[in-house]
Amino acid sequence: MERVRLVHLRGTPVLRVDYSGLHDPAELQGVARHALARVRSHEGDPLLVLADLTDVPHNLVTAAIMQQGVAESRSHVRARAVVGLTPEASGSFDVAAKLFGSPMARFDDEAAALEWLLQHAPGKQEL
Repeated sequence: MERVRLVHLRGTPVLRVDYSGLHDPAELQGVARHALARVRSHEGDPLLVLADLTDVPHNLVTAAIMQQGVAESRSHVRARAVVGLTPEASGSFDVAAKLFGSPMARFDDEAAALEWLLQHAPGKQEL
């Protein structure tokens, strides 16, 4: 299964990063590095990113990996939506969203996340 892939939704590219079910920090770090490389190599407008964290345990290591990925890709990402956060991870996410200052939102389902991302597509007025 490809965990980092570019999909097109209504003609808009969205980088889908699938961390779901990963528990090993080395695997999480590997997917995060691959995602960062894809974001940085994308030509054109900054990307929209959908991250799926379903069944990923929340701990300091996981939070650090995710925050580092957000920090390093910030200038290449227009907006980021996250699905599958545990209740424990929600507080860390809210802090990161404020800290990094780019549009970031968490959702319970992927369909709502994708709709929100499309509102941030290039050519759309910022919300």
